[in-house]
Amino acid sequence: PPTQHTATNGDVGARVEQLIWDEGTWANFSVQKHLQQARSENRQARILDIVLDTSVAYLNVLRADTLLRTERENLVVSRSNLDLARVRVAVGYSGRQEELRWLSRIARDKQAVIDAYVRVQVARQRLNQLLDRPIEESFAVQDATLQEYGFIFGKPELLSYVDSPAENLLFRNFMVEVGLEASPEIKAISAALEARERVLASTQRAFYSPSVAFRGDVRQRLHESGAGSGNVPGIDTDNTDYTLGLRLTFPIVRGGAKFSENKQAFEEVAQLRVEKREASRQVELAVRSSFFIAARSFTN
Repeated sequence: PPTQHTATNGDVGARVEQLIWDEGTWANFSVQKHLQQARSENRQARILDIVLDTSVAYLNVLRADTLLRTERENLVVSRSNLDLARVRVAVGYSGRQEELRWLSRIARDKQAVIDAYVRVQVARQRLNQLLDRPIEESFAVQDATLQEYGFIFGKPELLSYVDSPAENLLFRNFMVEVGLEASPEIKAISAALEARERVLASTQRAFYSPSVAFRGDVRQRLHESGAGSGNVPGIDTDNTDYTLGLRLTFPIVRGGAKFSENKQAFEEVAQLRVEKREASRQVELAVRSSFFIAARSFTN
């Protein structure tokens, strides 16, 4: 009998899928952009905090140095007065109690000098720590002036606003607007709020928005032989098969997860709005209070 050969095939294929629209995916892309902006603003806020802490620490060093110099001068004056008191006692102009009074005063002045010296060392160590320097490394300082360091209230045209803050409400209102616009904390909260609002919109669209994806399949038959293979001598056959289509996906039931996610997103948006309002009030309070604090310092 004739030999029967089993049909053999050799195929190669490929599949391509491309997501065209998915609300959750696009929402996450937008949310991540807003969150990255929030992280950048928080980093900027941290930088400004470090700058402020370092500036205050430097001024504390200057203040401590000035106090130490003053206490030493007081000690010199007290010793001079003690010498004078001894002369007065020696000539009989005053009694022994005057000499004792200046001896007691010198003892207090010495203790004041020691205390001032300790404050200087603590202030310098704090500044070194903020500058990431060896804690006890010595350094020279330069006295600060209102003009040299560019303090805003050192400008002559602004001194009147500081000297009489009660009469300059208009300028304070303007500075509050500047502070609110420049505050990195408020910018960070605003970015986080935009991210949560996008999540809220996504959870609402999840009730009616399907996912749409493109799908393509192609298969090429490279080899076919044997009984029943279908190859007819002298006739070319199309050995390529392909399909193109769209796939729509819409979960109808998720066990109430859609409602839960929507409610959670709504509550988070409400919370961030409250936080933004409170942060704005804190910035406004800080700006307005700074005028009265500056007026007190200027008077002193």
